[in-house]
Amino acid sequence: PRVSHTSPKFGLRSEIASGVELRASRAEGFALPSNFAKYALGAAVLVVLAIPSYWLIRDMETMPEADIQVKIEGRQYFWIYEYMDFEFSISDEPLIVPANTTVVANITSGDVNHAWWVPAFGVKMDAVPGRITQVWFNVEEEGWYKGQCAELCGAAHALMLIDVWVVSPEE
Repeated sequence: PRVSHTSPKFGLRSEIASGVELRASRAEGFALPSNFAKYALGAAVLVVLAIPSYWLIRDMETMPEADIQVKIEGRQYFWIYEYMDFEFSISDEPLIVPANTTVVANITSGDVNHAWWVPAFGVKMDAVPGRITQVWFNVEEEGWYKGQCAELCGAAHALMLIDVWVVSPEE
């Protein structure tokens, strides 16, 4: 009796007659590329993705010239905003910035890890003790914007809210 067998791993089909293998061939319509072709294709895809990703990340991390610089310091469980250009600081109050103004924020922490997150701005930056991270934003529309600490920073983490008041440049 003849038995036809297909190997799922290699796509090979062989016919066996009375325990003796008669022929082994590739399954019809299925051809495996060589290992070199698989790796070359994978490497080419990675290169095609890596080149534009490099330029995009580089552009995102480049800080524009700031109209206003703000130091944001996270503390359990409030934020301190220091306007560097005006040598003025407030704590546990909203950050007030003018519309259509480039704001560069230097973010740090005085105690534990925090994350300053305002979803409407597309901004989320970690505040790490002893380290200053930078982020920038430019808001076009006036209004109140809400955010929250996005790092589990302690028992009252849920109460560590962020309020940003964007006003007209005249105000």
